[in-house]
This record gives sequence, structure tokens and C-alpha cells, in this order.
Amino acid sequence: MKVSVIDLGFNSVKLVNYHVNEDNSYEAYEQKRMNVRLGEGLDFTGHLNDKSIQRTINSLKFFRDIINFQSIKDVLPIATSVVREASNQKDFLKEIYEETGFRFRVLSGKEEALYSYLGALKSVCIPTTLFFDLGGGSLEMVYAENFKIRKFISLPIGALRLSLSHGRMDDIFDKERYENMRQYILESLPDKKELEMSPKAKLLGVGGTLRAIARYHYYYNYYYDQKLRSGELDSKIRNCRIDYESIATIHKKLYKMKPKYIAKISAIGKNRANTITAGSCVIGMLMMKLGFGKVIASASGLRDGILSSFLECPNLNSIGINNKNNNKLDSNQIQYPLNLLLDTPKKLKKSSNDL
Repeated sequence: MKVSVIDLGFNSVKLVNYHVNEDNSYEAYEQKRMNVRLGEGLDFTGHLNDKSIQRTINSLKFFRDIINFQSIKDVLPIATSVVREASNQKDFLKEIYEETGFRFRVLSGKEEALYSYLGALKSVCIPTTLFFDLGGGSLEMVYAENFKIRKFISLPIGALRLSLSHGRMDDIFDKERYENMRQYILESLPDKKELEMSPKAKLLGVGGTLRAIARYHYYYNYYYDQKLRSGELDSKIRNCRIDYESIATIHKKLYKMKPKYIAKISAIGKNRANTITAGSCVIGMLMMKLGFGKVIASASGLRDGILSSFLECPNLNSIGINNKNNNKLDSNQIQYPLNLLLDTPKKLKKSSNDL
């Protein structure tokens, strides 16, 4: 069986096609990404602009052709922060459906965080963790103790959003705007007291910015003299650990470079050139404020969580999150659906110890 997941975000729209086996294990065999910058201007106008909408429609038509050519029947289109915040959301979704046939499901911030966390646990099983998913428009965070989810946090400090509001997309940050961005990030992030975080917690992250940093870190520290293709490097950084000093050093170097020069760094590429300075700043500030010396870059995230949930419960439209408190949950309220993705406690314990 083949399944497609379409992920429409603030900066890009992504298509991932999966081969699914009889035991519901799967692997991605094709990935496409189009930089549509759907969220461009959203913070100033409150709505999606016509040019961004047209770029998105054109990209989705391209994805539709791929899906039709491969005769993929199961398609899971999801949209995140950029669509849920737009005042013209209903008109946009209607136009998308009429033009492409895709009926998008708009995830709430809590759903986005949960699905990302569940997807990450497919590759890294850590009982007590602060998990984050840094996207173009928002930062989603989940804090869990012994696999029991305690808190969700969704913040509007995505990499593209910060680049548009505090920087210059085609130039370096000037000092004043950069310091304003740092202060804004620092004030937006929760502190240890707010999270009530265990000292045993590990930091686990996912997102294009973190993967790009991992590629840059590993290529220039370990594989600089080797000729590695992108796929080979990606396989070497799966679930890798990066220390705070390395992230701070990389950020400091990129902060002084223009995007056109960052784009020439093969480990980063042009897709991240305009946003990685702001994105790496968020990750660095998060580690500094909460005292994490290392971050683990998960090899899977939101799209894996969506697919896994669909495979286990094809008729499940959403994972129930009906708590009135946006951030804090009763420790027993959401202990599962982790059973949708994880096998046995014994296997969980073994996986966790392996880390």
C-alpha cells in the first residue's frame, strides 16, 4: 500500500510518499518540498495574500499529478499555524479544494505538537523529555514524564516568521533588529518553573532548521574531506546529538553571513538560507534558558505521527484533546494514544536505555 502525506506550513508545502507494509511498518520513498511562503505578510494583514495562495495552488497541482500518476488512494493533507491563524482560512481551504481536490485538515497547536511528538517517538523513545518542533511559523513544545504528556505549548516564533518580522530576507540582521529578536524569543520561551521540568529530562527536537544544523555540524567536523551525497549525510545524522557550544558557534557564524553565501553551503542549501539564522537563534536560546547542554535531532516528526495514527485508526479523525487548560494536563489524561505507535513497555525501556 502507498500513502501520501501533504504538510502545508508557514514557509513550505511538503509531499512525502510512503510504502506501507502489511505489519504497518513503512518507509518514505519520495519527498518533495516547495517553498511557497504562504505566511508572507500574515503578521501584518492577518490574511493570506493572493500571490502566496497562487504559489501554493500551483505546488499542490504538481503534487496532485504525482499522486495520480502513482495511483495513490490514501492522501492525508494537513495544514498548521499559517492556515489556522488566517482570517480568510475558510475561503482559502475552499479554493484549494476546488482547484486541487485536496481537503485539508487544519491542526490546532496542541494537535500539531502531539502528532509531532508521537512521530518523534517512532525513532527516539525517551521517557522524560522536552520535545520541540520548530517550523516556519511556530514552535510547538511537548513536555512528558515517563511517556505521560504533562504540557503543550505553541508559540508564534517560527524561523520564517521571525526572519520576516525582525530581519531582512536577503541580507544579514542589523544589530538592533537582531537584539530585538533575541529578546522577543527569550521572553516568549517558558522557563523551568513554568514547565515544572524534571532534571532527568532530555531535549529532543525536530524540524528543517535542526536537521540543517546537524548536517552542517557533522559534515564540517567529521566528513569534510569525504565526498558525501545528501542522502548519505542524512543517514549519518539520524537521531544525532549536538551540544550547545556547537549550536552557538554555528549560529554566530551564520549570523554574520548573507543568505546568498549561506545558500552555497551544501549542508544547508538555498531552502534554509533565509531562515536558518533566526531558527538557530530559537534553538540556542531554548537550550540556554532551560539549561540543556545537548539536543537530540529526531529523524521523524509530524508527518510520521500523522501516518502512524492513520494506519492504526483509519477512522480516527483526531486524537482527543478536550482539556480547557491550553498548557497543563492531568498526568493521567493523555498517557495514550502512545500505544498507537509504541510496542511494549519492555521494548520502550530497551530503546530508552540505548540512548
